[in-house]
Amino acid sequence: MFVQVLVYWCCHALLASSCVNAEVMESRAPPLLPRQFTADVHVISHLVDPTQVYPPSTRHMRVSYDYDRRVARADMINGFESNKTYIRRYDQKREYMVKFGKYPKCERAYLGEEMPLPEIPHVQTYVGIEKVRDIVCEHWVHAYANVRVHIFIDVQSRVPVRLTEENLIGESPTLLLTYDLHDVQLGTHPDAMFEAQEVATHQKCTRNVGGF
Repeated sequence: MFVQVLVYWCCHALLASSCVNAEVMESRAPPLLPRQFTADVHVISHLVDPTQVYPPSTRHMRVSYDYDRRVARADMINGFESNKTYIRRYDQKREYMVKFGKYPKCERAYLGEEMPLPEIPHVQTYVGIEKVRDIVCEHWVHAYANVRVHIFIDVQSRVPVRLTEENLIGESPTLLLTYDLHDVQLGTHPDAMFEAQEVATHQKCTRNVGGF
């Protein structure tokens, strides 16, 4: 389940500007739709006390997504579930969880669902030009019910820089989550990146009936 959410949000950050209203499209073209990328993703949960040890309020992961080959990978570097790697092989209908450290292990599960399409069917509204981390960005927003999602896209490279989600009660917004994307690289990946052979072969990975 975690990897499903992760893929959704990363696609959202990369692709969210694919749907805009006609008036905006006349003056500003939306970014291209990357189907293959790798990025460092830093997540901040603003509702979690940053001074507490567990659960941590921040998380750092390295995400690799390749829709053309139907594969995805998330390496949990710091924060919740650190030292774990999730690999989803939609092409083989398999998924893996590999744990590193003092007690390494590998689990596998059947993956029966189709890989989510790299598209966001929601309308995005262009807001303006803003600086995020000293990067000049286009600011887009998607609003639904009492939630607003803000997407910041690098003007020059057309890749995402930040995505934030906030809850709106009346006129008062409450920041929920921030996704900062660093070192976004577009293009394909080496085959070995999506193999679960770091600690075991497929046959030696323990079967997990419920999946991840």
